[in-house]
Amino acid sequence: MRTPFKRPAIAAVVAGLALALAACGSSSSSGSSSSSSSGSSNSAAASGTVNVNVGTGTVKLPTGKLRIGIFMNSQSNSWQVNLAKTAQQTAESFGWSAAIINSNFDLQGQQNALQLAITNHTYDAIAVVPVDGATSCNVLTQTAPQHNIAVVIGGTTICNRDLQTGNGMWAPGSLAYTTVAPSNDYASLFLKKATGLFPGPQNVALVVGPPENGNTILMHYLAKQLAKTDPQFDITNFITTDFTTPVTYSAVQTYLQAHKNTTVLLSVYSPDVSRGVVQALQSLNLVGKVKVADMGGSAYSVNEIKAGAIQLTMPYYPITIGKNMILAIKNAQEGMTPVRVVDEIPGGLANAPVITKANVNSFTPQY
Repeated sequence: MRTPFKRPAIAAVVAGLALALAACGSSSSSGSSSSSSSGSSNSAAASGTVNVNVGTGTVKLPTGKLRIGIFMNSQSNSWQVNLAKTAQQTAESFGWSAAIINSNFDLQGQQNALQLAITNHTYDAIAVVPVDGATSCNVLTQTAPQHNIAVVIGGTTICNRDLQTGNGMWAPGSLAYTTVAPSNDYASLFLKKATGLFPGPQNVALVVGPPENGNTILMHYLAKQLAKTDPQFDITNFITTDFTTPVTYSAVQTYLQAHKNTTVLLSVYSPDVSRGVVQALQSLNLVGKVKVADMGGSAYSVNEIKAGAIQLTMPYYPITIGKNMILAIKNAQEGMTPVRVVDEIPGGLANAPVITKANVNSFTPQY
């Protein structure tokens, strides 16, 4: 784990959680779906299969009805539920069978389930939101292709690629990576927009997940970079949570009571973390006095922007991610050259929406 930028605030931490953060907008991304289906055709390897390039070699994917395993880190929030449901429905729309395998944030449980499914070839292709991307690296990029199983990743990078940008987020051995929000590029943009809305000097706390989580590692890194370019936006501390509202509420409340000079709180995930942040502010009569920006753009964020408790959000896109994960497999089956990183943001990262009170009424969240 990367050394934290500042000393983390004390809060309850559940080890092994992976942020299944992310997203919003319309139910599909006009840019991402079309980009993942572009490219030249690969030749069929043999009757009934097609050779799919996964970067380290080829996987022989059947050309008929596919069996899809949708391995989720959990189904405990609406981001995860909407992603998995959309992936399943998209697979079934192609006449395929699709099963959702929920690990309930059990890292070893997900590892065991993946290993068993791959060695038994229970599925022809796997779409996975990992509990922990580093731990899952070998089974997804080595074991799976060795057994002719195509793997698509969403939600969090694998193989220690948390700090990578662009195509660097894709891990060779897998077919594609389908989540730009969140990512290094997206979180960097979020911090830039937050500093613009809340010009310094500011005393900032960043509310994140567990220390070992990839998103937490990324936010520590980006805060350190931001200190070099905008020292007045002073991210004084990190408040670590387990991504649940009760733990976030307790951690933020305790932190604010001890750090009364705090002016801005940044939440990495809406609704659960952001709800805990707002509840803590409400309990201390600090709503509107301490400014809030979050990533996620959930329906909760929209409502709280209208109420004045949150000033800025940037959306995540679980519905689009779920659709794009399956489309990547479908396009590979049809012999198209894989697009390694599929940007789910409508219009692409350069046009990522920033939602404030000025435009919140025209924005529709995906979860």
